[in-house]
Amino acid sequence: MENKNIENAPKPIVFREGIIEVNGQRYRLKDGVLYDSTGISVPKSRSERVLYEYYSQINCDQLDETQLIDYAKGLKDAGFFQLCVQTIEKELKKEHEDSYIKIILPIYTSSLRGLKQPNLAVEFWKENCGYYHKCESVSLLTSLAAAYLDLKDYGNAKKFADKAYARNGGSVGYVNELSLVYKRLKKETEKK
Repeated sequence: MENKNIENAPKPIVFREGIIEVNGQRYRLKDGVLYDSTGISVPKSRSERVLYEYYSQINCDQLDETQLIDYAKGLKDAGFFQLCVQTIEKELKKEHEDSYIKIILPIYTSSLRGLKQPNLAVEFWKENCGYYHKCESVSLLTSLAAAYLDLKDYGNAKKFADKAYARNGGSVGYVNELSLVYKRLKKETEKK
């Protein structure tokens, strides 16, 4: 009797890492990459179809904030930027604590960049920075610096990178997204 209850128990939702099942096939998901039962990564064209089907069937209305963060990160990792943007835009219309918004804003701006629309990330922040000023984070400032870099607006890119750097407390001694922004800024401005 006990084994039957375990078999019928609801399966946990996997967002970024774990075993997923789509159309009777089992896969292992890790940070946007899908592996088959033998441990070999699934080709991107097939992986995208499988992951899109998997993520699309998740009912976001039944997820708590922690799950929604993992869902959004999973979408971003898998390259489903449009679905990620739509999910976060829906969340931004709801009431949430600043701590939650602080986490989803950089995912949002980064996903807009992933859609090759850094201008929308910049415009979003220009229009909403007064409202979300308490939600600024190193990640958000770094993402906005990268968006300005994408737009070749080097002055604002440096301004946002410096603000992220100051908020981060200076150098952390290893390669991170902020250090990559600085390297890119240096490389692109040295050409001129």
